[in-house]
Amino acid sequence: MNNRILLVDDDIDILSTYQGTLRSFFVIKTAVNAEEAINIVHSEPPFAVVVSDYSMPKVNGIQLLTHMQNISPDTLRVLISGFADMKVAKAAVNEANIFRFLTKPILSEQLITVLNEGIRHFEVLAAEKDILNRTVKGTIKILIDILANINPIAMKQALQIRAVANGIAVQMQLRNTWEVEISALVSQLGCLNMSPELTNKLYRGMLMNDAEKRVVEGFPERGSQMIQNIPTLANVANAVGFQLHAYDGSFPKNSDVTGDKLPLTSRILKVAFDFCRHQLLGKPNMMIINEMRVNSYFYDPKAFTALMTINKMTSGSFVIRAIPFKSLRIGMILAEPLRDEEQFVLVAKGQEITDTLLLRLINISKIKNIIEPIRVIEKIKPND
Repeated sequence: MNNRILLVDDDIDILSTYQGTLRSFFVIKTAVNAEEAINIVHSEPPFAVVVSDYSMPKVNGIQLLTHMQNISPDTLRVLISGFADMKVAKAAVNEANIFRFLTKPILSEQLITVLNEGIRHFEVLAAEKDILNRTVKGTIKILIDILANINPIAMKQALQIRAVANGIAVQMQLRNTWEVEISALVSQLGCLNMSPELTNKLYRGMLMNDAEKRVVEGFPERGSQMIQNIPTLANVANAVGFQLHAYDGSFPKNSDVTGDKLPLTSRILKVAFDFCRHQLLGKPNMMIINEMRVNSYFYDPKAFTALMTINKMTSGSFVIRAIPFKSLRIGMILAEPLRDEEQFVLVAKGQEITDTLLLRLINISKIKNIIEPIRVIEKIKPND
């Protein structure tokens, strides 16, 4: 149980009194101003409750707790005021979304009761958040497993887009790289109702009739609709829906969402999608970069610059190794199709081995012989 409490007051004597009263029940940290409190929150494990006096120089308690809501949203916030001012109470509720508003003088028993209530509420919220996170992860896993089984070409492309998009996000020093990674992973879900043949036409830029074009051009929106009802993934759904939009507004035509109006994650996906599509055609990376540079107005300048930087930084070569089936591991990439004894293709060339795929292959190996050795691609670092 998290019983960590942060007390903030510019009166050192009051802090000492609080500490003496509460240290037998809670883990207490104190700060004499907003700056010190913020530094503590950034540098230490999460607090269950932060208690701040309202009247402090430079930054008052409402301003501090409002900021705390942004940097530590799960922490419960309690405001103490020396006068029963309803305007202060209203501002505290509306701006800082406080858990409790207390007026001085405060009895020790009252404060202990409020802190215990805050801790219990914090634990309930933490448990609910954990359940929600596991539910979201489980839902995503089910969706990508379905995609892997119904349209493995799209799943393979999603994994490659994820690797490139994540690299771009890291190079751009984004804080929410997890959002980019998840968006890339689910970006191709809209291909579920497309045949592998039509998906192959999409990725290879092959000629399509008008009916096929309508299906293909609608896959981002279909994917977005599948994701938008999953809790906490509204931003992901939005990014997936805009993933093919050109930065300059040239595609789709008549779109009023262009440039920096597009979600940043979707701008990264656009760069990653086009790069991976060219890779599928077997083009060298430098050739791809040069071709994309000619049409650089399609892309967010910062995202495209990050891709070029990654390409320059990427070094080393790849080697193909032959391994027995028992040595196959999650994350390996197949250098050739994986077949059973009847020459039936179980997994396509270039597919990354996921946990679900490996489990399925293990089950298949119990009833069929898988042709060995299996050829996989491994990267050799320059200093190896």
